[in-house]
Order: sequence, then C-alpha cells, then structure tokens
Amino acid sequence: MPRALEARLVRSGLHVPQPVPGLLLIDTGASHTCIGEDVAQALGLRPTSVGVTYGAGGRHQSPEYLAHLSFGVPVGHGQYGTISREQTSMAVPDLDLQFARVQQKELPAGVVWRLTGIIGRDILRNMLFAYDGPGGSFTLSVP
Repeated sequence: MPRALEARLVRSGLHVPQPVPGLLLIDTGASHTCIGEDVAQALGLRPTSVGVTYGAGGRHQSPEYLAHLSFGVPVGHGQYGTISREQTSMAVPDLDLQFARVQQKELPAGVVWRLTGIIGRDILRNMLFAYDGPGGSFTLSVP
C-alpha cells in the first residue's frame, strides 16, 4: 500500500490493510512490474491508469496501481537486505492461480508459495542484477 494512502487512512481513523506477503518473481523479459489483481483488491487499491503491454497472448490492457513493494534480496551468504519502493504496477488477473499450476508440477509435495507480483525491467533498469547459473544464486544491488 502506498505510504500516502496509508497515512490518509490513519488520519481518517479507517482500517489500514495488512501487507500481502508472498513472492515477487524477477522477470528480465517483463517490461513492467506487476501485482496480482487479488493483491490490489486485498489492499483496497484503486486503479491510477490503464496500461498496455504485449505478451505471448498479444496486446493486453490492464489496470495500473500505485503499490508499495518491499522485498528481500541476498546480500551475503544467508543474509538479506530489503529494497522498498513505491511503483506503478500493472494488474495481472489470476497471477497466483497461474503460478499454482506450475508449482504443482515443479515443487515437492506440501511446499506452497504464493506469487504476489513480478519485478520487471522498470525496476531492474535501476539496479545491477547478476546471476550465477552454476551456483544457483543471484545478487541484486542498487548502484
């Protein structure tokens, strides 16, 4: 939830929704950062605009929301830092349902992760992303 909206709700004595925990997938092929439509609804966000994107299914129009994203990134062996920023994010209907279908095939039984969003190049273009394929790890830093 954007900080300004949170402050306005507090000043008005209204309920501030809890953050929606989950995973953000890094997608170097995605031009836009996205959040699940269900996440936007759970936070009570209102669309700020309508964005246009192109994907495997062709041209899509999706509502965009201003969202406060906060995510952990590895900074050393077993250590994590946090990157937080307010970001216009396109909504993806049924994002978590699509991810759940993949999970059922890929993850060990009983392991369940919730996908709440996708980090696209609009965020990554301001960061240094290094992937160590043989080691199975990555670093993400803000220069």
